[in-house]
Amino acid sequence: METLLVIDSYLSKEERAMTCKNLIKDLREVYPNHKILLINKFQESWNLDAEVDYYFSTKGFLVGYPPQDVLDSKKYAIPYTYFTTDVGTFENWFPLTNVSDHVADVFNSFVLSSKIAESLGYSKIFKIEYDTVFDREELESLRNDVENFEDYLFYGVRKEGSWLGEKQYLIDVHMIGYTTKIFKDFTVITQDREFWDLCEKVSYYGKWIEYVIPAVTEFVRTNLDLKGTEYHIKMNEMFPRSRFDAISSPGLWTNTWDEIPKICRAGTKSGDEHAKDNEIVVYYIAKGKYEEENKKVRTWCRIRKESTGETIYDKDVTVKPGMWVFDQLFIHEPVIINIQTDHGFKKEYTLHPEDIKRIDPRFVFNQ
Repeated sequence: METLLVIDSYLSKEERAMTCKNLIKDLREVYPNHKILLINKFQESWNLDAEVDYYFSTKGFLVGYPPQDVLDSKKYAIPYTYFTTDVGTFENWFPLTNVSDHVADVFNSFVLSSKIAESLGYSKIFKIEYDTVFDREELESLRNDVENFEDYLFYGVRKEGSWLGEKQYLIDVHMIGYTTKIFKDFTVITQDREFWDLCEKVSYYGKWIEYVIPAVTEFVRTNLDLKGTEYHIKMNEMFPRSRFDAISSPGLWTNTWDEIPKICRAGTKSGDEHAKDNEIVVYYIAKGKYEEENKKVRTWCRIRKESTGETIYDKDVTVKPGMWVFDQLFIHEPVIINIQTDHGFKKEYTLHPEDIKRIDPRFVFNQ
């Protein structure tokens, strides 16, 4: 039987529905012999249930703050992005909530699609996120992968971060192939504790679905002989003319790069990140939408003593994508930090020396 095509969606507004409708149209034209299942995590179908062969509507939940026992164990993998230079690595750490909290919903789509496919007589699934806009030629180039993968089809296989375990790696999940036997013994998650129990089971404690699915696969591999196809190149590099995450909701993940520069705590590769307790790194880099749109950013950062108003740092700099600049400062009393960019970002706040170690972004020096 042909591979079942599954679209994972959250059709909360018309723009999302229209993007999904276009994806269905493209799949119909390129893969006319394949059936399509649409999973929608919103109550409104926008009549797309009539556009596909199978339709399933569900309602999920957001995973909240990690339980204290997980945090105390030091096993929780806080999500972050990073940028490596010859001097050191900038780590943009994210808070414990409001980032990737939809992870259980995404995991459930793997379980649900597997159960539904099996009930329909399918053994293989190729799942695509609804806000994917394919270049037609690139979509057609997927045919061999879609029809001939064995137990799994992973794009963007890679390791990121020195804290990872030996068997931990991430993948791109905008599109992915898998057999029903991988998720056969897993059930739909309905509450926070069930998600953290899943983390315990597969030995990955975090809210990145890009790590959860490989962790599940490696867990299953301990009992089953799994064979798959892996591409060790990021999806947007492998398919440069297609668009993934074409509709991104505003939030910490998408807006975090608006703040330039980043005020960072300092760290070292030896792990003694507080060797210089009062040190901060003022790090300038144009990432995110600026990099995608090849836009330069002019930014101004001023730091002054709270007690006297004396300016101890004042810099006006323009950064281009691919360019980075940083300065090191030692803070021994409360300071007021003011940041502005020519793209409309403004922020002013007070930083106390004792709070430096709790700053999310970190710059890890090579020495």
